[in-house]
Amino acid sequence: MEIVERDEGFLNFLSPAILVMIGILVLSIGALSLVVLHYFVPVLIPDQIMANVQINLVGQIIGIIIIFVVLIPLFKLKQVETQTPTISRTIKVLGIACLALTASMGLALALFFLLTAFGIPVDSSYTGFILGPEHLSNPWNLVLLFAFAVFGAAIYEELLFRRMLIPALELRGMAPTAAVIASSLGFSLIHVPNDLINGGFGFFVTHFITTFSTGLFLGFVYVFTRNVIYPMIIHGFINGIAFIELILISLDDFNLLLIYAGILMVLILIGIIFGVLALVWYFRDPPPRWVEISRIKSRIVLLPGFIGYLIIA
Repeated sequence: MEIVERDEGFLNFLSPAILVMIGILVLSIGALSLVVLHYFVPVLIPDQIMANVQINLVGQIIGIIIIFVVLIPLFKLKQVETQTPTISRTIKVLGIACLALTASMGLALALFFLLTAFGIPVDSSYTGFILGPEHLSNPWNLVLLFAFAVFGAAIYEELLFRRMLIPALELRGMAPTAAVIASSLGFSLIHVPNDLINGGFGFFVTHFITTFSTGLFLGFVYVFTRNVIYPMIIHGFINGIAFIELILISLDDFNLLLIYAGILMVLILIGIIFGVLALVWYFRDPPPRWVEISRIKSRIVLLPGFIGYLIIA
């Protein structure tokens, strides 16, 4: 793909900010439509917990379709994907992902213990998705929760924040590193309202830091590979761990939680070993630093635009 030369001002950051707002608006419209439907046809959504799952899942599906059909062509981002996944690159990326995810989990645990030591509760904002025994008896409910948490969230959020937002910022003069930071801030900020309202300050702090660090990693995976499939797989794996935790909490069996914690520790250890080997392989046979899609002649005017993007988005 030909590198585009840019010599433009800070007003160009208005369109990426609008892009984020459109993406969130699309998701909200999809959710709102099901909320309205719930009141007119209550039998479609039997209770509040499954209503949460179904409303969010439908919103994600609508958002994904609109991103593909409308937003990517509208913002001229269709030709950005330049790399085809290969087996060796996939192994390297997923191996390094093991290290990054282990570090993120360690950071989350450290923050949890630190806040708890200061008497600040860390209550999850996702308790509205914990299924009761009456839900677990119906396998369809598990399918819906899995589709929402693992597939819908990973695909929608990676399309919006990595596949669309990073190239949109780069094509307007932002360096790849700055674009990754900006997209990661946006990725963290969309979780803030739910975390503060349903989880409280403690969970907001831990979740903001971990989503930001995870967003940074997913963003760099994207600019190194220029294929959104990689961050989608990693994001889906992260959410898959959260899905298993929700199910185990729903079962309310302490022994199962202990077994799960033990398995998780073993997987983390395996992941660290696999990640170190992948990292060594990566540096012995490194790919290009990243795939550039634009280059700007002067970056002096970009700081006001970057600040404006954060305020608007």
